[in-house]
Amino acid sequence: MRNITEEELKEILEQHKLWLDSNKKKGKRANLSGVNLTDANLYCVNLRRADLSGADLSGADLRRADLTDANLTGADLRRANLTGAYLFYANLTGADLTRANLTGADLTRANLSDADLTHTILSGAYLTDVYLIYANLTCVDLTDTILDEKE
Repeated sequence: MRNITEEELKEILEQHKLWLDSNKKKGKRANLSGVNLTDANLYCVNLRRADLSGADLSGADLRRADLTDANLTGADLRRANLTGAYLFYANLTGADLTRANLTGADLTRANLSDADLTHTILSGAYLTDVYLIYANLTCVDLTDTILDEKE
């Protein structure tokens, strides 16, 4: 697990914003693969298309974060707050979302294959066309969730 400073994270996020805003002509895509972001404050951050595979985001504040098309394969999201987060097309294959809060999150077309969602709150979340193959849904709160599982 790789550690980075707050200053390094800020620079990575700035370069990522520039990369997105310039249609990949300037800046650099955020590569936070394998980075320790435990308890990080990522409220409302734009991480569209970012690589967060294998990152430790346990306890992180990702409320209203834009993680559209992000790679979160094998990420540790235990107890993370993803309330209202945008996870369209996000790849969460094998991610650990145990006790995460995804209230009102939009996971449309996200891949949650082999993900652990034990005790996860998905109340009011959008799970339209989501892949849930072999996902662990033990004790998941699906109150008012819009769910349309792919085969």
